[in-house]
This record gives sequence, C-alpha cells and structure tokens, in this order.
Amino acid sequence: MLLKKQKGEYGYLTAYRRQKLMITLILACMIAAVILGTIIMFGDTGRVMIVFAILLALPFAKFLIAWIVCSKFVPFDKKQYHDFTAKLDDNASLKDSLYYDVVVSQYEGMLFFQSICVRNGRIYALAFESKGSVTGKKYKRWIESCIKDAKEPYPVVIFDSVDAYIKKIKSISAPTDQTARMDKYIAQKVLDTCV
Repeated sequence: MLLKKQKGEYGYLTAYRRQKLMITLILACMIAAVILGTIIMFGDTGRVMIVFAILLALPFAKFLIAWIVCSKFVPFDKKQYHDFTAKLDDNASLKDSLYYDVVVSQYEGMLFFQSICVRNGRIYALAFESKGSVTGKKYKRWIESCIKDAKEPYPVVIFDSVDAYIKKIKSISAPTDQTARMDKYIAQKVLDTCV
C-alpha cells in the first residue's frame, strides 16, 4: 500500500493519514482475530499463539501514533487550494517552487506548514498556526535547523496570511539555473525532515 502522493504535493498529508489509519485498522483486526481465535480454540489466552497478538501490538501502536500526531494538522481544503493556485496566475516556474502539507518533524516535536516556497535563495512559509512573534520565531527556527548545513544562507520568512504570502512569492524573480538547483537541494533537505 504505497502513498499516491509525494512529500510536498497537495494532498500528501491526507493520503499519509489515510494510509496510517488503514494499516492501523488492519493490524487491530489481526490482533482481535488472533485473540478471539485463541479463545475459541483453547478457551483461554494462555497459549503461545497470544504472542503473535502481542507482537502485532507494537506496529499497531506505531501506526496509531503516526495517525494521531498528524490528525491535528489542517491542510488546505480543495476550495482553499484552488483559490490559492488561481491567485498564482499560472506561473509554472513559481508552482515548481511550492510545496504543500509540510509536517516538519524534529526531536522536539512536529510543526505544520500549509505551504513552503523555496525560490531564488529564500524560503517563505505559510503556517496558519504561527500567529505572534514568539510562535513565528519558533517556526522559523525549525526550518533553519533543517538547512543548517547549507553552504549558502537561506533567509526564512514565516507568514500566517495567505494574501501576504502570495503577494510575496509572486514578487520573487525567476532564479538562475544554479540558484534553481540549490533551491531544489534546500527544498529536499526540508522535505527529508518531514513525515
């Protein structure tokens, strides 16, 4: 069961959550089947077959936790996404610099970005939850820690307003070939820390 979406594509988080939930439900059914089968066949759970149910509990917990952690993040719905992309004026090179449903995972926890734009030596990120200067700084630090070993400095700016974000990313000039390669590298570094 593979995800049909890649990291950074619109709809990735929804597909990721769906996959984790399906695997969790399958494992729950398998655990219940082993326990019920053991009780029906032997009348109790004191048999060696119960070990299989116990072993299935570990991956069950892993997938359940992954689903629970990501279930709190709210990506663009289809209408918001279409409104968002309509405001980009069919700028294909800009759309290639945009990434959606970015859940940056680090040791301290996870943060969610509705969209990230890595273009022309800069990173602009849209996170509705980043209201306020303290929270915005936290979001900025998380992205900076993803790219801390980059050769070139990449300034990071966090937005909590769609209109301000779109206005800023539309004003970015087209990158050169070398800058575009570096942008892809930096974007991949950020996506590598994502779920």
